[in-house]
Amino acid sequence: MAATAWQYSTGYTYAGFGLTNYTLDGTRFVIANSDAGGVGSATNTTLTSPTFSTVGYATLNVSFLHAFYPYAGVAAATVEVSTDGGLTWVVAAKYDYELGTATPVTSTVSLAAYLNQRSVQLRWHYVDVYGVYWAIDNVQFTASQPALTYAWSLVSGDGLPTATNTANLVATPTQNSVYRLSVGYAGSSCTSSSTVAVAVVPTPALVASASSICVGSTSQLSATNVPATGYTYAWALVSGNGLPATTNTAAITVSPTQNSVYRLTITNGACSTSSTIGVAAVANSIDAYPVPFGEAGLSLQVSTCTAGPAAVQIYDVVGHRVYDNIVSTPPVGITTVNLPETGRLRPGKYIVKVQQGSQNTTFNVVRQ
Repeated sequence: MAATAWQYSTGYTYAGFGLTNYTLDGTRFVIANSDAGGVGSATNTTLTSPTFSTVGYATLNVSFLHAFYPYAGVAAATVEVSTDGGLTWVVAAKYDYELGTATPVTSTVSLAAYLNQRSVQLRWHYVDVYGVYWAIDNVQFTASQPALTYAWSLVSGDGLPTATNTANLVATPTQNSVYRLSVGYAGSSCTSSSTVAVAVVPTPALVASASSICVGSTSQLSATNVPATGYTYAWALVSGNGLPATTNTAAITVSPTQNSVYRLTITNGACSTSSTIGVAAVANSIDAYPVPFGEAGLSLQVSTCTAGPAAVQIYDVVGHRVYDNIVSTPPVGITTVNLPETGRLRPGKYIVKVQQGSQNTTFNVVRQ
């Protein structure tokens, strides 16, 4: 190694200019001794850093503790920067005067001109002619980061809100969805991204094999949109009756004797959702109202388990048939049948006979 090159020391002694066990702060440091080259020698030595990146910083400075003892009017100590792998170097700071020889000083060099570079190097370049020395220690970088930028996007599914430039957002998916967050720094094209998946427990879409049944019959209840695996089921009675003993299956068979409502709750281990469905339990019956009736006519309330036409016959008290008609075809369930023509009957007592499906009903009414 040339006598004037940079060398590490924990206590440097050089009689030529009175250094004995010399350090800058009591720890290991580097020193280039131009005087060690002898009379007529020239010093041109560099101390070069590894390559580093300045991407993602808003500010960046390098500071170092040093002592510089130049030969008057000849020496130059520079801090230089390269962004092309050391092919070219730009001077960022220059010292051509004595400093720190009595007490080492800290100098700070701004690297603001070299931000957002992926490959940066620094070097301390000492040029002198049979000069004295440059000693350096405690090289430190200080930096600050710019504001982060956020960009959420939808990979699949739905539920992405309108505002997508925040660190956190609230998604409202209606199906299994995947979201991507890209994070970067203001003023930089460099970003990093990651995805997150949200599994949605669907609200059960319940169907009944029959929404209205005769008392004594059954209806099967099931959900049409629940995945075949990964879920547990819990049926419960909201009102009425007819819930079977086994309620933890995807489908159940109910046998209500009155109008009833059932709830299915599905769970995937993390969350749950539920939905309800009603089943009407119908018993055969036919009623007439109002009694007595007037010019508006008579109405029938038909509760039937079998859809089919309703035949109505009305007789006066001496047995004359005064009304005979098939008035409608009630569906299964409860239906109101209006008979406005009966409002033209004369005041008096009448016998009404109704045949619908398997029902044959007779009752007395009064026309006012």
